[in-house]
Amino acid sequence: MSKAASIEEIFPLSPLQKGLLFHTLYAPGEGMYFEQLTCELHGRLDEKAFAETWRLLAARHPILRTAFVWKGQREPVQVVHRTIEIPWQREDWRELGPPEQAAKLAVYLDADRRRGFLPNRAPLMRLATLRLSDQVWQLVWSHHHLLLDGWSFPLLLREFGLAYGALSAGGTPALPPARPFGTYLQWLRRRDASQDERFWRAQLRGFAVPTPLTVDRPGRSSGDYEVIDFALEEAETARLQQIAREHQVTLNTLSQGAYALVLARYARTDDVVFGVTVSGRPAELPGVENIVGLFINTLPLRVNVPDDAEAGPWLRSLQERQIALIEHGHAGLGDIQGWSDIPRGQQLFESLFVFINYPPADTALSSRFGELEPRELRFVERTNYPLTIDVLPGVRLTLRTAFDTARLDRSTVLRMLGHIRCALLALGEPGVRLGQVALVTGAERTALLAASTPPPPAEDLREGALHAWFERQAAATPNGIAVTSAAGPFTYAELDRAANAIAHRLRALGVQRGTLVGLFLERDAPVIIALLGILKAGGAYVPLDPIYPDERLEYTLEDSGVTVVITSNDLAGRLSNPKTIRLELDAAALRPEKSEDCAPLPCTNEPDDPAYVIYTSGSTGRPKGCIVTHRNVLRLFTATEGWFGFKPTDVWTFFHSAAFDFSVWEIWGALLYGGRLVVVPYFTSRDPAAFCELLVRERVTILNQTPSAFRQLMKAEENLADAHALALRYVIFGGEPLELATLRSWLVRHGDSQPQLINMYGITETTVHVTYRRIRQSDLASNKGSVIGAPIPDQAL
Repeated sequence: MSKAASIEEIFPLSPLQKGLLFHTLYAPGEGMYFEQLTCELHGRLDEKAFAETWRLLAARHPILRTAFVWKGQREPVQVVHRTIEIPWQREDWRELGPPEQAAKLAVYLDADRRRGFLPNRAPLMRLATLRLSDQVWQLVWSHHHLLLDGWSFPLLLREFGLAYGALSAGGTPALPPARPFGTYLQWLRRRDASQDERFWRAQLRGFAVPTPLTVDRPGRSSGDYEVIDFALEEAETARLQQIAREHQVTLNTLSQGAYALVLARYARTDDVVFGVTVSGRPAELPGVENIVGLFINTLPLRVNVPDDAEAGPWLRSLQERQIALIEHGHAGLGDIQGWSDIPRGQQLFESLFVFINYPPADTALSSRFGELEPRELRFVERTNYPLTIDVLPGVRLTLRTAFDTARLDRSTVLRMLGHIRCALLALGEPGVRLGQVALVTGAERTALLAASTPPPPAEDLREGALHAWFERQAAATPNGIAVTSAAGPFTYAELDRAANAIAHRLRALGVQRGTLVGLFLERDAPVIIALLGILKAGGAYVPLDPIYPDERLEYTLEDSGVTVVITSNDLAGRLSNPKTIRLELDAAALRPEKSEDCAPLPCTNEPDDPAYVIYTSGSTGRPKGCIVTHRNVLRLFTATEGWFGFKPTDVWTFFHSAAFDFSVWEIWGALLYGGRLVVVPYFTSRDPAAFCELLVRERVTILNQTPSAFRQLMKAEENLADAHALALRYVIFGGEPLELATLRSWLVRHGDSQPQLINMYGITETTVHVTYRRIRQSDLASNKGSVIGAPIPDQAL
């Protein structure tokens, strides 16, 4: 038979088939939409009747003989072959014990899933019977979702049971008439779809940021899914049915409303979109209930969740929206995506919430197949969504949840399901408004409140002096790299040694406890050495930025009363005040050789002694000095330690001038925790591309930026071929207001988990930061301008 003669019919794809084929071809090695049913068959297997039954079903339902072809076509088409033979593999495992059989079955199923199907080669289905004992076979039925939907699957199983039972008894199957799937495809072609685009554009107008699903880890799927059955109690299920009647809505609407409420709370927005399904079987098509094929369609459901809305009217309006959605439920999801404001390359939604209003597959296996009794049904489906929740009504309503284990932890999913349960039951409270619905139990609320406050550190950093805590770290990690700079790398021991030498020289110049010492150096390792040396001598540093005009430098020196200034040979000529002593650092000062010059000085400072004085612009137009104590700086890190968990493996940037208090966070964030501080040269800090290269090269994990500087860095980072080239754990904003909308492209590219984006706010007088706010992708949908966040715990100065 020629190739053309072997083809029975050619049809366009149904709306969902288009989407499934796209995702299958986009990720061919991930088993996308591969479906696998396994069950044990107990009794006597009639292999001849088994084979004949599947030949009968394939002849009866053309979709089982269908392949999907796209090469040489303007649009992909489905090609129905006249005949096919469904592959059937038979193996005998009776010589193996039960443990060996279970292990071998796991390997077999995994290999079967990895093998998948080529959509352009029919049949997209295969069978296996693995004999476990004289009276037990393991059935494995695998197929691609392109062929069947949830209604068709149990329908086909029921037909198999009837046909096999008759054939194995020597009779003739009596099956009801069935129409081919092509009947629906022809109806779909004749359907008037002129209003679909107008409807969906109106439904999704203004929705430009996908509702983020709370995930534990961002990134692509690993292909491994886990399934949880979360069943409500019988009394709770009966109560839900009563709530639905009282509100005059279906159980489907009540369930979708509860999920919308939970998703809105998680995303912190009152406007959410998630995926739902419609049966797609037009009532006007005769015999449609017995057609096997892929009718179902996945659609976006947009729900507004205002806090002040009363539950009853809100649910009824949601049901009206669902009815309108069904009328336009034959539009393809790809087309709907194109009619929305969601950027290309992003999905409209990340979660699928499906109410199962047809008999599930296990009900089709509740009766015998001739002399065979099916047991232990298991079904595996792989979708392109990290979370799919199927609502199975019954005596106990069950939330069957399939989740991507590379994206979500089991504990996260169970917590979410518990919140959906709370929302379902709370929506029945008389007159309840959505903002009043509590999603957590008392025990969980207590745990959340405890977790919202950072735990205390192992040691209380409030007491002592900054340099004393640095010395402890240097003793603990002497060979760890403390600073990377143009002057070379410095270990903690080398940094400590050089700072001791500076302290001795300052003491000889009269510096003692409380003395203010000027710090007039370019941003490099000598700044860190001199700063530590000043503190070790008992003094406090007054940073002078070389980019300041001479008038401001002289004013600062005069106003502060500084008598000693640490500087360099290149900068010393700019200091003309005769009252100041200039201590010029050279290369030898950074690497002292004589041990007696490097002996540590005893710490004389108290926690409330000044550590530095930074001059701000001042409200009067004249700079004013702000004195900050050791206690204030140490308190800042004590109070925030539980949020960040800074550690010795962290790499920080010394990006900001020492005269800008953001540098205090950078310097001590690294040195108090054993991290590495990378000095950013001045011209690199002004070149976003060069700075981005430095971040990648040095594997920086903690980045502190003003929002305006970060906007420039974002543009440079977009030119990196690898979106995961950066090693950042945190990006911490400060220094100026943060406009959330400016982060859109970054969050689209990276998500909000790695790195985490943190907005902190404060002024010099309150020691760098006073508030904390983690930024999430959902914040973009909130239409908020700038977010300040919550106060840092323990604000006592």
